[in-house]
Amino acid sequence: MYIKRHLETTIEKLSGCCKVLLVTGPRQVGKTTLLRRLAEGNRTYVTMDDINVRSLAMTEPGLFLQRYKPPLLIDEIQMAPKLLPYIKMYVDEHGNNGDFWLTGSHAFDLMENVTESLAGRIAIVHLLGFSHAEVAGLGAGAFVPEEKFLLQRDVRALTQVNDELQFYRFLCAAASYTGSMINYAALAKEAEITAPTAKQWLKVLAAAGLVYLLEPFMHPNLKYGVKAPKVYFTDTGLAAYLLRWSNAEILEAGAMSSSFLETWAVMEIYKSFSNCGQIPPLGYYRDFNSREVELVLNVDGSIHTSFGDPQKLQPGERNEEV
Repeated sequence: MYIKRHLETTIEKLSGCCKVLLVTGPRQVGKTTLLRRLAEGNRTYVTMDDINVRSLAMTEPGLFLQRYKPPLLIDEIQMAPKLLPYIKMYVDEHGNNGDFWLTGSHAFDLMENVTESLAGRIAIVHLLGFSHAEVAGLGAGAFVPEEKFLLQRDVRALTQVNDELQFYRFLCAAASYTGSMINYAALAKEAEITAPTAKQWLKVLAAAGLVYLLEPFMHPNLKYGVKAPKVYFTDTGLAAYLLRWSNAEILEAGAMSSSFLETWAVMEIYKSFSNCGQIPPLGYYRDFNSREVELVLNVDGSIHTSFGDPQKLQPGERNEEV
């Protein structure tokens, strides 16, 4: 059964105005499937998982581009970073929009190489797992609260993990924080690592697209707000697996049901913006008295909160709900 991805329209628009398109995201979310379907056989496809193709791209990148002519879809581009400068030279000379479609894991090294080699020539979009709206066949669009729609392998390489069991303990401990404000010292103690290591590993999970760090909403007139981010696993199924929740019924009756519901809701809203090619304008507010606005959307100068009806959060004024 084919499920239309909301990112399709964004990809087609960006490909029409940019010379290179990169789709990043965690493994197995459908990056290659999506682009190959959109290409409809009108684009040469090569994957760097093929050792012969990868060897040519790394040792003879100029020859690679002579053999594989655009329009071209290159899968797993992070495995052949030496190809990026040659793609830059090619698009600078020929200047055709949509010549190159790339896929890659959202890794530090990949993004650094792309930024250095293809600045001003590339559009980057991020694909996550299916949203509820996609599965339900609903229309695409960035979420804004309205009355009718209220709010209710790469990682190991990046972290240079030597002890996989220790890293697995960290993953399980991190999953227990989904929907919660992160406490690096407590997380480190649970995982039996240092606090700086816990902070670095969590950033790596965010770079790999496995977690989303929701930063606090800041304003000069909003005082007494905490500065630690909240953490959300982008895939609630993965979080449930790590925490050994065996089925949905047990999880719903368990102590973390509200945290998982919040995680799901926040990620649905995140995906609604990401699928439109927008940076999600999300944050949260919590003061030192533990009063919290779970989600704040800053859209076109209007501040919407997670209490349902769109309402202005007035910086500098004391608000008992906040």
